Amino acid sequence: EGGDGTADIVYGTKEGTKLKIPTRTGYNFLGYFARSSDDYTYNRSNSDGGSAYYDKGGNPPAMLTRNLRTSGLALHAQWEAYNYTLRYYGGASDSEFTDMKTDCVYGESVTIRNHPDSALPANKVFDYWKLEGTSKQYSGGQKGLNLSETDGGTAKLHAVYASLYSVSYNLNGGNGTAPTDNGKYRTGATVTVLTPGAAPTKDGYKFLGWATSPSATSAQYQSGDTFAMGSADTTLYAVWKQLLTWDITYNENAGWDTVTGMPATGTKIEGQ
Repeated sequence: EGGDGTADIVYGTKEGTKLKIPTRTGYNFLGYFARSSDDYTYNRSNSDGGSAYYDKGGNPPAMLTRNLRTSGLALHAQWEAYNYTLRYYGGASDSEFTDMKTDCVYGESVTIRNHPDSALPANKVFDYWKLEGTSKQYSGGQKGLNLSETDGGTAKLHAVYASLYSVSYNLNGGNGTAPTDNGKYRTGATVTVLTPGAAPTKDGYKFLGWATSPSATSAQYQSGDTFAMGSADTTLYAVWKQLLTWDITYNENAGWDTVTGMPATGTKIEGQ
């Protein structure tokens, strides 16, 4: 029942008939039984042949002496599920988490364990478990089924990690206090540009915003803008625009006369 294979028996056949051994993925064949509720131990002791069985090799026992009845005999295959072990690997050296080893039975689901937070490599975040030798992926808490098809075998789940990156700010020759971002971001995560406690300053320059190049002449981001994290640490540099200045001198243009109330000579700065 549940397996593949056929058994051809000729009416009147007695002891000695050998049946074809069926197969079923994930299970060991124990034998053919006359009743689906019978078990191997019970039939071995039933020497009168009242509930006939064939062993796992398809051979009838010496105790089977009666002919098949004219109505035929329904034989039920009995199966024993494979047992296998599930093991987990990860950390900086992809070593085994021995305390997470799990004994499993084929045909029964198993709950995938969560990755231990204490074993995360530096600047990494757990992404998923990958079943060795396959492309199958599992998350902690997910149900897994039939992870190994080998009796007594081992299924191995390896941790796959995503890198975490940082964002820093550089005043690029300016004065003040640059924002500090203590976050860690995986590739593709949304980063919000922070606001300085006070606007950065630089003599003779105007602060325009932030850019990823220290030589940028125009800003890519303003405080509150967002961008997607790349695949490396990111530094945002202050962008400065040099201001135009003019030295202003006033001439009395009055010959020998004395002029009072003339503006003082000075410097004019753009935007002021």
